[in-house]
Amino acid sequence: MSKRIGEILAVSGVYVTIEVDPSISDLHVRYSGKTYTIGQPGSYLIVDRGHDKHLILVTTIRKSRWSPSQNIEEISSQSVKEGLPKGNFPYLPKQPDLIDRTLIDGILVGTIIGQKFEVGVTHLPVVGDNVSIALRSHLSIALAPEKERSTISIGTFVDSTIPVHLDMDDLLGKHVAIVGTTGCGKSYTVARLLHEVIANYSGANVIVFDLHGEYRNCFSSCNHVRADQLSLPAWLHSFDSLFDLCADLSNQFNIHNQRWAFRDGIFKLKQRYCEEILKDSKLANNIDLDSPIPFNFQHLLNYLKNLNNETIDYSNDKPAYAVAGEHDLFKELIEYKAKEARKIAGGVLNGELDRLVLRVESRYKDPRYAFMFQYAEPKKGDLEELVRKVTGFVLESPLPITAYDLSYLPSETVGTVVATISRIIFQTHFLSKRRESVPTLIVYEEAHNYISHKGRGAYGDAREAAERIAKEGRKFGIGLFIVSQRPSELSETLISQCNTFLCMRLANSVDKNHVSSLLPDSMSNMIDILPILPRGHVLAVGQATKMPIRIAVTKIDNENHKPDSDDPPFGEKWKEEIGKRVIPDIAKICDKWIRSEKPDSEAKPDTKKKPSVSSK
Repeated sequence: MSKRIGEILAVSGVYVTIEVDPSISDLHVRYSGKTYTIGQPGSYLIVDRGHDKHLILVTTIRKSRWSPSQNIEEISSQSVKEGLPKGNFPYLPKQPDLIDRTLIDGILVGTIIGQKFEVGVTHLPVVGDNVSIALRSHLSIALAPEKERSTISIGTFVDSTIPVHLDMDDLLGKHVAIVGTTGCGKSYTVARLLHEVIANYSGANVIVFDLHGEYRNCFSSCNHVRADQLSLPAWLHSFDSLFDLCADLSNQFNIHNQRWAFRDGIFKLKQRYCEEILKDSKLANNIDLDSPIPFNFQHLLNYLKNLNNETIDYSNDKPAYAVAGEHDLFKELIEYKAKEARKIAGGVLNGELDRLVLRVESRYKDPRYAFMFQYAEPKKGDLEELVRKVTGFVLESPLPITAYDLSYLPSETVGTVVATISRIIFQTHFLSKRRESVPTLIVYEEAHNYISHKGRGAYGDAREAAERIAKEGRKFGIGLFIVSQRPSELSETLISQCNTFLCMRLANSVDKNHVSSLLPDSMSNMIDILPILPRGHVLAVGQATKMPIRIAVTKIDNENHKPDSDDPPFGEKWKEEIGKRVIPDIAKICDKWIRSEKPDSEAKPDTKKKPSVSSK
């Protein structure tokens, strides 16, 4: 049977309409021993113009009953006939014979010229051009990787064994987002892609923010870091994020006093470090409040307490110390004389910082915030050592992936940690020579939880840090990989900067419409198939692909390296007798709950797994 299926009926820019040959009634064509289904949305057709062959992506197919001889008069006569009584009326026109008419709508995606595929079309097809089925040979040429480009493959074209290659530079350098509802295989797809990265690009540098600990056992070459055990000292955070975490923001009448005292204390402590440790008085006089200059947080707390308790001697207008002599506002808690009429007065901020001191002290003593406030006395070289660990640019035993397990953190600190690490990575690349150092990929897993468009406070800091990387990171060698099940809740700036979308099953109409608004108008019809995509299937759209393509993600070879995100086996577990079912160890859980401990990390057995590098 011929591979021809019809001809071009209409052309409008990239949009084409094809009329299927009436002889193909069941929309199946058998050619060279194989049966092809015609018109499936997401499949491809060929406009054969000899040496050049245009590739068409099918978006819509429709069928109607139609008569080639039918005209307005016959329609009118037919309507008259329907109103007549039963009988023979030979003088009226006969009902025209109806035939099936099948029309296929599609978009032009590229041209096959000889043995090479080019994105775009130089000469548009014309009405009457023959259209045929796209054979495996055509798709192999269209999906073949470009020899001079670095590519990566995470799966095959649907219903075939043809691998689909994604351009590495366009995929990662120009940011990528993977969106889909829960349980559709997002984490599995991320793991599959990162496994390919490790296997083919051993010099990679990937930072993963793992919100739920899903990638704990995923990668053999990975530095797994429990975020609560990672020391991110207070001096590393921006002034605004630190102040928002510690200050009493509800007291708007006193906020200016809190802010001044907090700022002044940090500023003076950073000046001291420059003068006493770095021996650089010039830097001390020109520091930026947000510069990562170490200081002792206990000294800051002492300073705030001393300002809040300070009293002044009327006789000499000097601090009224209970014990005479020289005192250091930072290194000691000073005892002052009690206020006395006409002799001892309260200092400028006496009693004004009560709430600030209480909040700062509570944060300082809270074990959940130990990673921020409990650290050793700052010394020279602390910043360099910390930046190497955070960015993955360690000198001894470097690994291609650093995964931060955020599941051990209290929810209110997740935004602060993400913001701080993101800022460190950006500054590292911003201050290095462009395109000389190895690029970094940052994976924001479940990004809608901490980079939301409505984030405030610490989550606002995380959003701002991620947005800056999205807008400027490409120039300095940073790529973003956004993973989310609620794209409509993500920062609009963040997701609008993504040039490639890996769309999985997405049933929510709000999310679907949000994704549709970010894609070209020609892809609007393809978005309609997202609610019915099988698990593990991806619709790839954007610069990293030569054309919009459906991908079936291939399996991860090692079962122990799959992400810990499988569905709960309700049916299997609930079949057991109620007396024999396995229930949680409530006593152990309550003990952990009381002690603010986190779940045990139950590693899957893997004899080949290398030991992870300690975070400390």
